[in-house]
Amino acid sequence: MVTLSDIDTILRNLAANHSQIRAFYTVALDELDIDKITIDMYPLFYAQCTRISTSENAETFTYEFVVADLVIEEQQGVDLIQVYSETHLIMRDIIAQFNLAASTSGQFVPGKWVVGFPLNLNPFTARFNNLLTGWGCEVDISVPNPINLCDALY
Repeated sequence: MVTLSDIDTILRNLAANHSQIRAFYTVALDELDIDKITIDMYPLFYAQCTRISTSENAETFTYEFVVADLVIEEQQGVDLIQVYSETHLIMRDIIAQFNLAASTSGQFVPGKWVVGFPLNLNPFTARFNNLLTGWGCEVDISVPNPINLCDALY
């Protein structure tokens, strides 16, 4: 059985091992603000489970993934296309590494863990007290979960 903690552990390890990601967050997106996060914590990776669907033989975890970088508007010549390009590459790394880690992890049966491809990546620029720019996507992660009353605590 796969839990939110199992997935969180994989995501935290991916963020910690990526050379460009400075922080991993699971808080609400509106908490990703310069008043709450220091400038040295960007680019960041955010992942939060938004729902879980359970059937008789599988469970699907739906996650929101976001890779964002801070753009300081006062800087001369800020090129949003360059920031989009860099954060897109980071998001691609995360997705590839997550898919690889999930399918080869000792916790999961290889070939049974399925990331729902294709993924639709959406660019964004959000104004808080800072300007966050990057990519977001929704990821469906399906794992086997046969419903078995023998496992239930009664």
